Parts: sequence; C-alpha cells; structure tokens
Amino acid sequence: MKSKIGYRQLPYLVATLYIAAPPTISVFFGVLGIDVPSYLLVSLISLFLVIYVCYSSGKLYTFRLSYLSLALLLFLLISFYSFSLTVDFKTSQNKIMYLSYTIFVPLFMISILFMASRHVYPNSIILTNKICFDVFRYSIAPFLIIFLIFKTGDGYGQFVLSGLDNPIWISRHLGAALLVYFSYNLAIKKKMTIFNVLVCLLILYCMILVGSRTPLIACLLASILFIVKGRGLPKSTLLLFFIFMVISFFTAISFLSNSYLFETNFYSLYQRMDLLKFSWDIPLSFSGYGIASFGRLYLGGDFNYYPHNILAEFHVEYGLMGIAIILLMISAIGKTYNKSIIGALSLYYLINAMFSGDLAGNGSLFLAVFVAFNLHLFSKKGRTVQSTGLGHG
Repeated sequence: MKSKIGYRQLPYLVATLYIAAPPTISVFFGVLGIDVPSYLLVSLISLFLVIYVCYSSGKLYTFRLSYLSLALLLFLLISFYSFSLTVDFKTSQNKIMYLSYTIFVPLFMISILFMASRHVYPNSIILTNKICFDVFRYSIAPFLIIFLIFKTGDGYGQFVLSGLDNPIWISRHLGAALLVYFSYNLAIKKKMTIFNVLVCLLILYCMILVGSRTPLIACLLASILFIVKGRGLPKSTLLLFFIFMVISFFTAISFLSNSYLFETNFYSLYQRMDLLKFSWDIPLSFSGYGIASFGRLYLGGDFNYYPHNILAEFHVEYGLMGIAIILLMISAIGKTYNKSIIGALSLYYLINAMFSGDLAGNGSLFLAVFVAFNLHLFSKKGRTVQSTGLGHG
C-alpha cells in the first residue's frame, strides 16, 4: 500500500526540490541556450503550494521554536542589519540578494508549510525518506544524460556544463544523488539490485570524470556514517559495502588516465590554507565586519571573495554571533545525520561547506539541516501549540 503525500510532508518535498532540482533545471535550459533562474522556478512551485495549503486549511499553527530555528532567525536578522550598514557596496547588495534567493526565501516557504498543518502526530521518517529518494531519482536521470552528452573540458582536466560552469557544483549534485540513491537502497530498502549498483557506478564514474575531490570524500563519509551508525547492518553487509565501494572506485579509475581528481599539485589546497590563515588572523568581533566584508579585507576593495570555509566566513563576516550560529547548526546535524536521508545530506553539505563555496552557495546545507532537525523533533512527538485563523472558511 503506497502512502500519499499530505500537508505534513510538503515541507520536506519543497526542501528537497530546492536542493535537487536547480542543478538539473540549470543544465537543461543551459544546453538550450535559455537563461532561466532555476531557484525562481522552484520558488514559484513552492509559492503555489503555500497559497493552496493556506487557503485549503484556513489556519496556520504555531510551534515552540527550536534552538536551530532561533539560530537561523538570528542569521537572517544579522544579515539584513549588516547590509543596512554596508548598502553602498556592490558586493553587499549582491550577497544579500543571493542569500535571500538561496536561503531566506526557501526557509520562509518551508516554515509556512510547516505551520500549515498540525504536527500533533509523529511525522513519518519512512515517507520522508521516500520523498527525498524520488525527487533525487527523477532529478539525476536527466542530469546524467545531459552530462554524458554535452560535457565540455574546462582546460584543467575537469568538465563543465552550460548552466553550471564550475565543476564543483556538478560534482556536488552528483555526490548528493549518489548518497541518496545508495543509502536509500542499501540501508532502508535493503535491496541493492544489479540496476541500482549500475546506477551508483555510473554516478561515481561521472564524479571522478568531473574531478572535484571534496564531494566524493563527503559522499563516502556521509554514506558510511549513515549506514553504520543509523542502520546497524550486519558485518557481512558492511564488508560487501566496503568491497563495492573499492571496486566502484577503481572501476571508474580504469576509464581515466588524466583526471584532475588524481592531480598531485594541490595548488588549490595551498591557496585555501592561505585564505584560512588570513581569516583566523583577523580579530574576532561580536557581530563581525559586515556582510561580504571578506573580499574587502583580503583584496582591499569592493570585490566578491570568500575563504571557501563556512566557519571562517562566519568568523569574519558575522563574528562571535556567526560562530554561535554555525556551532548550533553542527549540533543539530550531530543529532540527525544518522536518522534520515535528509539528515545524511545535511552532513554531506556541511563537509562540502568546509572546503568550498560561500554562504549563499551553501544554501542546501541550511535547508537540509532545518528540515532534518524538524523531522527529528516532529517524529518524536507533536509540536503544535495553537492555531491562527486566516480569515476565511
């Protein structure tokens, strides 16, 4: 008997759409030569769902805010306050726009959907895992086809796509799909068919072809921790899992001879270590040096630049308050990474955020940890406090 998606599952559906759909939308329209803002399409779908659900239910329910919700609210308030003090800088204008686009607006949509239904009964982790798997399954299939047909070399041993011109974003999407596909079939359904193995091998091959290291390492770590810590599989299954990963890794290598993945120069690593040193040499202040301030401090002008480490970025731009925000997020991830697929994804995106991207580029981390922590809370007991009528019957 198949379970239907109800109001209580819509926040998880929308969050997964925000995480999984934009890369596929970007490359699909990219190969067609059409410039389409991928997050905008997902936001329009989310807005339609919010309007429909609010109109249908006629009520919004309030909840006791968790420490994570308060931390994310603090992140929002500090960001806009900081922007008000640096509004004349172009980089500040761009960053607040991208933060709103990839984090604040999606979180607002998801929060409204959480409030649109009563959570007096435990939320279903099983159904949420299925939703996450289905969204990624339907997202990664066209993405793989487009990648294999339309990929182009970037001149440095890596591959890019029209619509995603940075290999790291391609690899991140592939890694998230591999984590979801592999963990769901092995740990939850406990059924790795030949087809499932071939799909995982294909995704892994594409990841190695792209050449970005961190998403591959993050995928392996998050998968292992989710399967071992969360599922308690027998030793024989874990041995098969290890053998599968080793065989998969070297099978993919056999197709390649000059992948960037095996480059030993490590120039990007040395560069990022210099950025980290610069970041931590900056004295810690209470609320930081302002949104998008890292580029101004590091390059001495109104330039968009970031340390490729979420801790360092919070340290510089948000100060002690920012460090508190990210530590509370890490605490939430520690409670959820082995409880659900979306929880494992939050750990995956956290590892990636330690080595690449800026705050806006790591929007998937904020969305994943928010819904994973709510699922963790709502799966134990109801959280509804009271309802507020919307003024119609």
